[in-house]
Amino acid sequence: MIVRRKRFKFHPKFYALAVFAGLVIIGLLVLFIPGRSWGVTSSSGMMLNLDVKTAIIRKEECVAIEKYDQLMYIAGEGDTVNEGDTLAWVLKWGYSEDMLQSVLMLENEIYDEQMRQLDGIEDGELAALDAGIDEVKHLIRACIMTGEGEDLQLLEQRLCAELAKRSAYLRDKVYATETLTALYREEEIRNTQFEQWRSTIAATTSGRVSFYFDGFEQALNADKLDILTSELLASAIKGNKEGSSSDDEMSLLYRIVEPNTWYCAFLTNAADPVRLVKGQEYSVVFDGYSGSTYRGVALEAKVSGKKVVNILQINSDIGDFIGVRSIKAAISAQVSGVEVNTESIQFEKGVPYIVLADGNNTRIEIEVYAVDGSKAIVRAKNARDTLVSGQKYVKERVSNFTRIKEKLGL
Repeated sequence: MIVRRKRFKFHPKFYALAVFAGLVIIGLLVLFIPGRSWGVTSSSGMMLNLDVKTAIIRKEECVAIEKYDQLMYIAGEGDTVNEGDTLAWVLKWGYSEDMLQSVLMLENEIYDEQMRQLDGIEDGELAALDAGIDEVKHLIRACIMTGEGEDLQLLEQRLCAELAKRSAYLRDKVYATETLTALYREEEIRNTQFEQWRSTIAATTSGRVSFYFDGFEQALNADKLDILTSELLASAIKGNKEGSSSDDEMSLLYRIVEPNTWYCAFLTNAADPVRLVKGQEYSVVFDGYSGSTYRGVALEAKVSGKKVVNILQINSDIGDFIGVRSIKAAISAQVSGVEVNTESIQFEKGVPYIVLADGNNTRIEIEVYAVDGSKAIVRAKNARDTLVSGQKYVKERVSNFTRIKEKLGL
C-alpha cells in the first residue's frame, strides 16, 4: 500500500501577520515598561519659607470650682503669681451687695475718726499714701468716662491695695481711743460675717494666671502632644470650640500657665514631602507681631490621617499668647543637607523615602527640609541609615517611550 504524504502549503500572509503581531507586542513592552534613571546625592542648602495657620499650645493647669454666685478678681489677667497667692474671692449663693457695702461704710467711718485724732498733725508718709489713692481714683474716673487707659479691673485692684496700705499705717500710727476700739471691734465682726459668704481662691502653683478659656484647654495641652491628632488641631485652628470638660456642677475658674515654654502647631498635607525636621531651629513671625521674631525648635512631625502634625517648641516669654489660640505665622529657616531630585521622593503611609541604587534597592526613610522645583534638601530619618553626598539613588521612574522621545528631540 502506497501512502502519500500531504504537501504542506505555505501561507505567507499568515506568517507575515504573526511576525507583525510579535513585533508590535515587543515594541509595546519596550516602549511602556518603566525604566529607571539615576542621580547622585550632593551637599547643598536652601531657604525654607512657609505661611501657615497655627494653634498655640501651652503647658497649663486648669482649676475648676463649684458653681458660684459672684466672683471678685484679685489678680489680673496675665499676672505672675506664686503658689498660695490670692487670685479671687468667690461669693456664695445668697450673698448680698449690702454686706460688702456695710464693711466699706464702716471702713470710711474708721478713717474719718482716725483723721480727727490726727487733726493739725502733719504727716508726710500719710500725705504720700493719700496722693497715691487720689491718683488711682482719678485714673478710674477717666477710664469710666472715656473707656481708655488701663484696665478698670486692674485699677480697682490697685485702689484696694493702696487703701489697705493706708489703713495698716493709720492703725499703727493713731492711738486707739475708746471710739476707735469700738469701731475696730465692729469691723472685725462684719468682716467675719462677710467671710462666711466669701471663699478665697489661691494659686495652686507658680506661673502666669489667666481667667480666659476657649474650650480647648483640657484637650490641647502640652502634656498631650504625643496624642495630638490632625482633627483636633484643625478644629483649634478653625476656632471650633470644644467646650469645657468640667461637669455641670463645676466651673473653670483660672489657668496657671508656664510662661517660658509653649508650642506652635500647624498642619501640612501627608502627600507634601516638606514638613518640620526634628531638632531644626526655625524663625517664627506671628501675624500682627511683625516686630518680634521667635525661635522655635521642631519636635518630630507625625502623620495623622491625610495630614501631618508639625510642632515647634518656643522657649521665650509667652506674652500676649497666653490668651491666643489660632493665629497665622510665617516660618522660615536656612537649611542644609543632602540634595536629591524631587521626583525621587516616594511615600509609604505618609512617610517619604528614596531608593538607593546600590544593587539592593535599599529604601531610606527621609525627612525633607525644603523643596524648590526639582531640588529637595533631605536627611535620613533614622540614625541607622546612611545618606551622604556622593551616593547613587533612583532619580525617577520613566518609560522608555519618554527616553526615545527625548533622544529624538520630540
